[in-house]
Amino acid sequence: MQQGSSGQTTLTVTPQNGFTGTVNLRLVAGQDQVPQGLTLSPGSVQVSGTSPVNQSLTLCGQSTTPTGTYRLKVTATSGSLIRETNLTVEVTPPPSPPDFTISLNPTSLTVQQGSSGNTTLTVTPQNGFTGTVNLALVGAPSGVTLSPTSVSVTGSSPVTLNLTVSVGSGVATGTYGLQVRATSGSLTKTVSLNLTVTAAPDFTLSLNPTSLTVQQGSSGTTTLTITPQNGFTGTVSLSLVGAPSGATLSPTSVSVTGSSPVTLNLTVSVGSGVATGTYGLQVRATSGSLTKTVNLSLTVTASGGGGGSASRHYLDLTHLGGLPPLRRGLRERHLRDGGGLSR
Repeated sequence: MQQGSSGQTTLTVTPQNGFTGTVNLRLVAGQDQVPQGLTLSPGSVQVSGTSPVNQSLTLCGQSTTPTGTYRLKVTATSGSLIRETNLTVEVTPPPSPPDFTISLNPTSLTVQQGSSGNTTLTVTPQNGFTGTVNLALVGAPSGVTLSPTSVSVTGSSPVTLNLTVSVGSGVATGTYGLQVRATSGSLTKTVSLNLTVTAAPDFTLSLNPTSLTVQQGSSGTTTLTITPQNGFTGTVSLSLVGAPSGATLSPTSVSVTGSSPVTLNLTVSVGSGVATGTYGLQVRATSGSLTKTVNLSLTVTASGGGGGSASRHYLDLTHLGGLPPLRRGLRERHLRDGGGLSR
């Protein structure tokens, strides 16, 4: 029998030589003492005929009755008649209530900002436990979440579940001592989880020079430097923001493959129809969710050169090659002074 419960046995009283009457029953020590809290009922049995009487006896134990095996006796008394029989009682602890344990593997994660990491949760049912176990992350900073948030236990075998810990891009870098808490009814279990948040891959950019003066119909060059951070690699797309129609940028992308800064000559081309003036532009660099900008001041000036006669003078001068050196020099001076091309 278990502590705090009862057990039953059957006592048979067989009358002899016309015996009738009340037989009083009592639980007494045998080879062992009667343990505390163990009682016998009923305390008597009535014999009224010649046939054997079968009486069900109930032994009740308290929750405090010590566990163990006890070799006792039941005595039956009626007047001067005393009889006894052996009774062995085994007191066992009650069964443990339904329960479960939890574990994580691994117990530490390193996750970049804006990313996620995984660990495996194992829920092991005990003593017939079944039900839904709710999961939560304790001690997590804002922006750190856990999924899924529950697991169902339906049998006696351990249940494994892949847990995802997501870290927002705004979560501060550092190491956090967290706990995964599992709750079902009045049962609550916790297991430690160490989370290290590292900086997300990133890059910076700069221009040199940060201002250009370009004539209409011409182009200017500046050097772009992209410095990768926290292991950033990939293709960075480039564009000119705020540029007037006719002003273009080339090239429009650059590849970052290592940890060293990447330099690139950028050409800003200005069409002949772009109005003169100063423009506050930006070079925008984009890779995935990352976008960076750097300022570039562009001053567009009028195209150089005079009218059509100057062009003719230049063309006519090419025909002076056949003149003797002295005459060719005089002719060139004569033309520069505005003279004709007569020989």
